[in-house]
Amino acid sequence: MTLREMIGASALALLASTAYAQNQDSSSSTMANPDQAQTAPPASATMPAPATNSNDPYVKKRMEDKAAKKEYKAEKKAAKSDYKQEKKQAKTKLKEDLSAQPAQPGEMDQPGK
Repeated sequence: MTLREMIGASALALLASTAYAQNQDSSSSTMANPDQAQTAPPASATMPAPATNSNDPYVKKRMEDKAAKKEYKAEKKAAKSDYKQEKKQAKTKLKEDLSAQPAQPGEMDQPGK
């Protein structure tokens, strides 16, 4: 048996034992009190609320970065909508200018202009 096969077999055994242990925990809790198992979520499903007033510099930096990213995206969205509006107005104006000008005879016949 090669090292690769041994590692694979041990990983498979570990996963199987973990799955079996999880299955045993859930089945024993449902057998003991079926009403409680249906209404109460598992303990691992509850997550602590995010800390908003943390002294941790990494948490503060992450929160500041998130706020800056949100502000940047809002500014970018506003600038993009302004750009689209200006482009639409310029396109409309160009169409009006071109339709208002009568085509001069021979203008399209001359190559290179």
